[in-house]
Amino acid sequence: ATLAASQVPLETARKAVDVLALAVEAAAFGNLNAITDAGTGAALARAALTGAGLNVRVNTVSLQDRAAAEALLTELHAIEARAAELEGQLTAQLRERGGLPLA
Repeated sequence: ATLAASQVPLETARKAVDVLALAVEAAAFGNLNAITDAGTGAALARAALTGAGLNVRVNTVSLQDRAAAEALLTELHAIEARAAELEGQLTAQLRERGGLPLA
């Protein structure tokens, strides 16, 4: 795979986390009647991040430049960590503000 083949899904992962952050904001400040829409948007953003992450990973396996592959994976791990933080915030909003009985 080429470096570009890994960079494109990494950009998708970045954008997915941006969408996840917007969903958290919508859950925190948006119309309470639409709080589950924010949760649904977050779930779809997470799905996009998961798929993009898989594509980054598969493409880095065959990259000849191992330093570049490691840099891509390091960034991906940071993106995934940020997504986990945001998901925790979203769950808190859905429980506290939305009154949803979530685990």
